[in-house]
Amino acid sequence: MKKIILFVLFVLFIVVGGFIGKKVLERPAISVVMSTYNRASFLPKSIESILNQTFTDFEFIIINDGSPDETDKILNLFAKKDKRIRVITNEQNKGLIYSLNLGLDLAKGKYIARMDDDDVSMPTRFEKQYAYMEANPDVAVVASWVGRPDNKRPWGFQNETDPEKLKVLMYLNTVPISHPASFLRRDFLEKHNIRYSYDYKAAEDRKFWLDIADAGGKISNIPEVLLLFRLHNSNPKEYYTDQWKNLNKFFQQEILRRFGTEQDFKGLDKCQISKKMLERNKTLNYVSQSALNEMVIQICPPENGEWVVHSNWKDYFVFNDNRVCRHYAPRECANIINKTDDTLTIKWERWGTEIFEKKGSEWHLLLTK
Repeated sequence: MKKIILFVLFVLFIVVGGFIGKKVLERPAISVVMSTYNRASFLPKSIESILNQTFTDFEFIIINDGSPDETDKILNLFAKKDKRIRVITNEQNKGLIYSLNLGLDLAKGKYIARMDDDDVSMPTRFEKQYAYMEANPDVAVVASWVGRPDNKRPWGFQNETDPEKLKVLMYLNTVPISHPASFLRRDFLEKHNIRYSYDYKAAEDRKFWLDIADAGGKISNIPEVLLLFRLHNSNPKEYYTDQWKNLNKFFQQEILRRFGTEQDFKGLDKCQISKKMLERNKTLNYVSQSALNEMVIQICPPENGEWVVHSNWKDYFVFNDNRVCRHYAPRECANIINKTDDTLTIKWERWGTEIFEKKGSEWHLLLTK
């Protein structure tokens, strides 16, 4: 009888162990989370960019947030072709925050990769982000530079790579990294119970990054274009109104209140606010004092700067002999090919040649070669 019991226990051990082992093996390395609403024209290219990744061990969770257009048809066609796709359909539109949190709850992977329904991931995005996170266990989130769809050159924003400065950017009311390019440790989010907040509609990632930083999570950025960011105006006007209101609400409630009262900062411009934060951070130590000081220098207008209006940004040019650099993005520098009182021709280290013309006291982009 004893031998029979031992044999049964042995069989159960083998069966259960095999089942658990199978489940472990089925766990994907990455869970891709995308929410989509009424983007049928953009959606196919975005999905294809994920399915064509060189790193293939992932599940693709797509939440259809009650889209009345052809989204459902498109998703079903893709899901039939690729078993890695999991389509979740909200019977009615519940908003991005609800859908993203649902995606986080459903994710099984070691890492979570965010993806928007109107962007395009470069083929090696997951391969490079996975390798980075495996080599840097102290990092909770890594993103990348985002590029223009037409020429893959990086946009002139979210290009900082220093984790200390990225944290400072949150305190200066700037989005530190690209949300759709982000790659996160799932166990870090679960350990600290971090989810998207309903308090900041259309600005949900601001509080998300701050909560991660407050929990001790390091945020980093790979200095390479791994996602193409498609700018368009398909969102309703109300979206941008809500976003503007919530960005200001976030800055007031989550940031400035750490450094004083609303009255302390009333009537101050961005430069004056940052200088007051710098002074009070000496004792509060919310962020690196040296990193904050560097960023304050960038925020406040340079004494020898000349204002520039570009098609993609507005900034000061700081001239130094035969070179010129952007004030707010000091890594973006160019060699001066020709400069007169009315025209300026420069060759960027990464973007080629551009010509500017003087209008009053401002330089305006005239031509990109």
